[in-house]
Amino acid sequence: MRADAILALAGRNGAKYQQLFQNAMNDSSYQVTAAAILAYAGTGASDTKEKLARFDKEENEDIVLSLATYYAVQGGPEKFDWFMKNIKSANGGELYYMLQSFGAYLASNSTTNTPEVINMLGDMAKNHRLYYVRAAAYQALMVMSEKEEVQALLEQIRASEKDERLLEMYGQ
Repeated sequence: MRADAILALAGRNGAKYQQLFQNAMNDSSYQVTAAAILAYAGTGASDTKEKLARFDKEENEDIVLSLATYYAVQGGPEKFDWFMKNIKSANGGELYYMLQSFGAYLASNSTTNTPEVINMLGDMAKNHRLYYVRAAAYQALMVMSEKEEVQALLEQIRASEKDERLLEMYGQ
């Protein structure tokens, strides 16, 4: 309820409530803190990166996903290790959402489109037990589809996929 209220205020002239959002980042509820992270980031405050950096070691899913949303577009190359650590420790739905944010991050940080990343995403897209995680990894790879090796990998993934939902998504 309080988290919803913070997000509602963020949608209505959020800069006006910047101090409220900053205070809410200290709330005992992870959901409220996560909402406050998103709301504060949305104010465009010049100290956002510094304020959010204190949560970088946090392992709570709500907070990690809030940070991932922000870092996807504002993180810069210095957040690469943060993404890799959190992707490797995430499971299920959290991993799905992390991969979506990571795809956006890769699109704006092309220096991080390394063979290590391509191999990791390719392995997930081919082998992960959850079809929706395979789909998210495939979509993140699509960001790098101008690379010949990624084009070949995407073809391999499509050729080896058996799930009808993904085959339809991949256009097969």
